[in-house]
Amino acid sequence: MQSLGPTLSPVSAQASGPHREHAERLHAELRGNLLRTVVGEAVRSGYLWESYDEGTGRGRGSHPFTGWTALVVLIAGDSYLDI
Repeated sequence: MQSLGPTLSPVSAQASGPHREHAERLHAELRGNLLRTVVGEAVRSGYLWESYDEGTGRGRGSHPFTGWTALVVLIAGDSYLDI
């Protein structure tokens, strides 16, 4: 994630350019997919998981797991740009 720091900075996130609209659509799609997967599995299983199956979205690995999955709260609020 540290390598993404400059890319995710508030300044670059609001910069204009030829690919801004496409990037905004991708961001919305990725954010939605992540939230649906993590929240859906939490509702279904009662746990946050270490990883999720790319085909089914089912949680796998360690559980309960609140490592990187805790970042979903920041992503849900679009507040990760403030850190």
